[in-house]
Amino acid sequence: TVSREEVELVGRLFARVGAGFVVVRRAVGTALVLAAVAVAPADAGTLDRRLQAVADGLASDVFVGAGLFGGRQAFYVPGTALTVDLPGGRRRTYAGGRADLRGGRVLRPDDPQRVGSGTKPMTALLVLELVRRGRIDIDDRLTAVAAAHRRDGGRLARLVAAHRGRLRGITVRQLLNMSSGLRDYDDDPAFGRAFARSPRAPRSMARLAAFGLSRPRLFRPGARGRTYYSNTNYVLAGMVVEAVTGRSFASRMRALFRRAGMRRSSYPLGVGPGRVRGYQPPYPGGRRLPAVVRPFLGLPDLSSSTTPRAVLSISTSSLASGPTVEVRPAPPEVRARYGGTQQVVWQDVTRVYRPAAIGSAAGAAVSTSGDLARFWRLLFGGRLVDRATLRLMRSSVPAPPNPRGVRNYFALGMQRQDVARGAFFVGSPPLRIWMKLGDIFGYTSASYYVEGPRPYGGVVVTNVTNLFPSPVGDLGVLRETLRALRG
Repeated sequence: TVSREEVELVGRLFARVGAGFVVVRRAVGTALVLAAVAVAPADAGTLDRRLQAVADGLASDVFVGAGLFGGRQAFYVPGTALTVDLPGGRRRTYAGGRADLRGGRVLRPDDPQRVGSGTKPMTALLVLELVRRGRIDIDDRLTAVAAAHRRDGGRLARLVAAHRGRLRGITVRQLLNMSSGLRDYDDDPAFGRAFARSPRAPRSMARLAAFGLSRPRLFRPGARGRTYYSNTNYVLAGMVVEAVTGRSFASRMRALFRRAGMRRSSYPLGVGPGRVRGYQPPYPGGRRLPAVVRPFLGLPDLSSSTTPRAVLSISTSSLASGPTVEVRPAPPEVRARYGGTQQVVWQDVTRVYRPAAIGSAAGAAVSTSGDLARFWRLLFGGRLVDRATLRLMRSSVPAPPNPRGVRNYFALGMQRQDVARGAFFVGSPPLRIWMKLGDIFGYTSASYYVEGPRPYGGVVVTNVTNLFPSPVGDLGVLRETLRALRG
């Protein structure tokens, strides 16, 4: 979606094809993905100029590292928007690059795009509202919720009855913190074949969940030290919302957007292309590919002449160097290959599929970096939920693996990373970072809330790009943003 980060939707399928995608697959479960952001120059002048330099670097540099299926790949980000919301009410968005490579339209700060698993914190919040109102308990078993609440016409109850063995013992909390043991529906070959046949056909949450429930659980629900990132958890959470409220999940999401003032966000059944086109590099020929990528094979190539500002190398190991993998100036042979004017080939995948065919409550929302920042500010400011609900949402379970200097956790709807002193960058203080990454074909998103000393504490940073897979993710954008705040 979908947080393949947080691919969220196809990462695990790709991981079976080539070791080069294992880094991205791990990102889905632990919020570790390739970080690729150029450092804003120390003498960049004003804070706005330094932050604009961070955004410009995403769309102006080329990042060279492991591709989806192994081997070297150059990542060229078509366009990006970066929102920085500082304590005290200062919120600015910095945009760079193109929303439409063919038409040449510049990406604007308020352009909506698909945000993949950036949807999940919103889904979790809708469930936790039911907990706050006493309609359900966070530790209710899903089987009990289905038996007691049938305002959805019995859809959840019928699904539970059909898969009672798989769902036995799973609680609402375990759905939201990825400790249920349920497999991901997008890891099921049958789902890949169904998506390949009809990539634009909406699929109900029950249908998506059924793919994930077709195979045995990976571990006992709530097993100590066990977590697994699964979109199946979140379509089931969406079904809980419908069963308890009797309203469609889409209507509940739209109500949340209105309440939060997220005027550029939407959750329709099918999302049109809009201004921001989604791009991917062509898939390599000559090898067997998973069925889920078949709709993207043979698309027309879109070639553009690009001169990167800088050539950077990105590590192929998510555990290489602290909370973000290493980003460094490329060696001479890589600069010689990728520096200067290049003919870059993308494919426009915007119209190939609809988010409702693959993401649903796990990753079908459309938003802007500004709206995402508003949501995270209101959430952690206690203006969307009360303090007790926010404490509940922040309750976390360990989610290894852990790189040097960082500890990973799953909370309810988001991830947490505790970063040790000096691990983020030279001289950085200890930080606690709440985050959610999102990926869906053609697009990526990232959202962060920082706890720590000034000038970092209370900062919200959000970022969207119209490239999948993207080298941007993990804490890369955040790291360079905080360095820019430091001056």
